[in-house]
Amino acid sequence: MSWFDDFLGGGGNEKSSSKSSSTTNVYKQLPDYKEATGARENWWDTLQQWGSQPGFGAIAPNWNDIWENAKSKVSSYFQGGPEGPGVYDKIKANLAGRNMSEQPAAENYLQRGMFQEGNVLSDIAVQQAVQEANFGEQGRKTWLGSLQNLSGLKPSFYNAGSQTQSEQVDIGGADEGGGIEELLLPLILAFA
Repeated sequence: MSWFDDFLGGGGNEKSSSKSSSTTNVYKQLPDYKEATGARENWWDTLQQWGSQPGFGAIAPNWNDIWENAKSKVSSYFQGGPEGPGVYDKIKANLAGRNMSEQPAAENYLQRGMFQEGNVLSDIAVQQAVQEANFGEQGRKTWLGSLQNLSGLKPSFYNAGSQTQSEQVDIGGADEGGGIEELLLPLILAFA
């Protein structure tokens, strides 16, 4: 089609054509470095090893030492030690000061102190158990996060440009000869 056909609305029997094109981006994978591959393999092996451990690779404190230390401090507080008399010694001194140390009620006061010592040790044991559970859960979350990050690693790509493909389609008419522009061209040139 010519500009003249476009201007006049086209002819009836001429041949026309249409163009179409499509553009696509071309991506290419970058080469992987041996060091990166080795690091991923090493990290994968480490994560597999950590997955079989109780703390999922987290270095746990010695919970038994923590318990023994806390128990020793509670025992020193209630029973006394090198730092001074304990709660039981103070109860006995108080009872002796009131001349009640030989009475049956004196044993009752000492038993209340023992009951308090047991409650303190019980509270410490519960707190330690919660800390152990939190520690293990934090280790598990870190392990899972590392595993998820490793699984999300993908090779690097770059955009190598774009490709455009063009295609021309002919829409044929019955008349293979010239169109209306050939008839009107001399007339247009005469007025120009």
